[in-house]
Amino acid sequence: MTISFADLYTLLTSEQRRDVWFVLVLTLFMAILDTVGIASILPFITVLTDPDVVNTNEFLKTVYDLFGFSSVDQFQYALGVGTFCLLISSVLIRSLTLWAQLRFTYYGIHTTACRMVSTFLGQPYSWFLNHHSADLATRILSEVHNVYTGIYYQALLIISNILVISLIIVLLLVVDPTIAATTFFVLGGLYLIVFLSVRKYISRLGEVRLKANHERYRALSEAFGGIKDVKSSGLEGVFLNQFYHPSKSFARQSIYSGYIAETPSFVLQGLVFGGIVLLLLYLMSSYGGLDSAIPVVAVYALAGIRFLPALQSIYRSLSQLKFYGTSLDMLYGDLMGLRESARPIERKVNNLDVMPRGFERECVLQQIEYTYPNTESPVLKGIDLSIGKCKTIAFVGSSGSGKTTLVDIILGLLQPQKGQIVLDGEVLTDQLLPSWQKSIGYVSQNIFLAEGTIATNIAFGVPADSIDMQAVVKAAEVAQLDRMLEDMPEKYATFIGEKGVRLSGGQRQRIGIARALYHNPSMLIMDEATSALDNLTEHAVMEAIEQLSGKITIILIAHRLSSVRNCDEIFFLDSGRIIDSGTYDSLQVSCAKFRELVESGSIAR
Repeated sequence: MTISFADLYTLLTSEQRRDVWFVLVLTLFMAILDTVGIASILPFITVLTDPDVVNTNEFLKTVYDLFGFSSVDQFQYALGVGTFCLLISSVLIRSLTLWAQLRFTYYGIHTTACRMVSTFLGQPYSWFLNHHSADLATRILSEVHNVYTGIYYQALLIISNILVISLIIVLLLVVDPTIAATTFFVLGGLYLIVFLSVRKYISRLGEVRLKANHERYRALSEAFGGIKDVKSSGLEGVFLNQFYHPSKSFARQSIYSGYIAETPSFVLQGLVFGGIVLLLLYLMSSYGGLDSAIPVVAVYALAGIRFLPALQSIYRSLSQLKFYGTSLDMLYGDLMGLRESARPIERKVNNLDVMPRGFERECVLQQIEYTYPNTESPVLKGIDLSIGKCKTIAFVGSSGSGKTTLVDIILGLLQPQKGQIVLDGEVLTDQLLPSWQKSIGYVSQNIFLAEGTIATNIAFGVPADSIDMQAVVKAAEVAQLDRMLEDMPEKYATFIGEKGVRLSGGQRQRIGIARALYHNPSMLIMDEATSALDNLTEHAVMEAIEQLSGKITIILIAHRLSSVRNCDEIFFLDSGRIIDSGTYDSLQVSCAKFRELVESGSIAR
């Protein structure tokens, strides 16, 4: 682990830092009360075994006279009650400290998980192209939990137990320096030797565990995310095997770590049993008999009840710090390393407060160039084009020509390395981007559907009690979805299952089109949006879309002739450049490559 305690503190929010200080103050108070409670047993047992000591011991005689006790029996009773109250108070404060530690830990998991979600959601779209969704889920749902329970909580326990042990050692040094020093160096040395011997091995276990945990999540994500392909291809056993091995590795590392963390306690038990006998013999010889040694034995017995578990807890916590060190490194890198590139995200019920911002005359793309991360060749090269308001345009070209990338640039999902988008003479900036995106309805080839009803999926992201059903019905009619609902008894309240598993591809696509139209956008972008539809349904949908022609701006990416034939302008892309543009008929004359696509059937009739 390369992260220091200062880095741990840096990762916390201001509220979490206040909670940490509250826990530390409680911990100090608990340690003091524990030690006082243990110390109180000495005068109580001393007076209990030898009542005459009240007259011979100056401290006890002073307390006796100060509170005006009338008899030694009364004094013994008061000492017993006082000792009992101190010990009970110590237990109560220990319980309160545990609550504060757990509160900090689990609220910390919640807070940090939300910060992670915000950080990831704030990353540019291109960042997600190189990160697996299962890995992100692992970090948020699993590794954050491990960092707080395995690092922060253990660090608090270490501090707590060090305070307790330190004060107990001070007490025992006052009672008997020889025994105290011997006990501390023998037991403390044992734990230190064991920890130094296994710390590197524990770190390696932690690294393997982290990798195995990511692989577990990824195997499950791919198995259940593609369950139709898995079942249809008979790949159940293959995906079970992909999960089995990392799951077994994860279990193995956790077993080894847990065993190493507890092993010294078994050795310690043997030392304690033998040490008790040696302690009694030593005290009897030093204090002149068993009666004189009993008060000191009682103090050591009570101190041992707190000292030994605290020492074992420190060792266990140090082992956990090493085991989960790689998780902490990852968390630190995510929160601190990505914060510069993260767009601030505020928690909100919906985005209805964002006002759409379209254009009144034209949207101009000027010298757009884009290269995907970790690649050398640009996908788009010097793109110049103008999109007129309420025009219907199409991007066509062979696969890999840059059509979808160009649409992603227009959507603001990708930021070009060169060039800019200008709306009515105003450059599209990061500040304008949310409003620009609010004015666009987008339909992709692969529609994401949330688990819910048809209505909630059309009004995606809108709370159920805020859905405008008139807008839902209107959008559904344009998308030719209303005909599909005739066979569904619950209509718009029909539950579609996870990712729309109960729907056909065409039905999912029509829901996606209706979703794009729900907010009444001023621009509609359809990226192969009708590819999953049969010819008859696609024809009906395109007829409905054409009814919007002249009312909103429409951008199409399509391989079917029927989808692009009536466009106002078609831009033909090849190797990331626009090599020609015009109407369907004019391109057949002026662009040989476009003509080849039509003749070869790449643009289907």
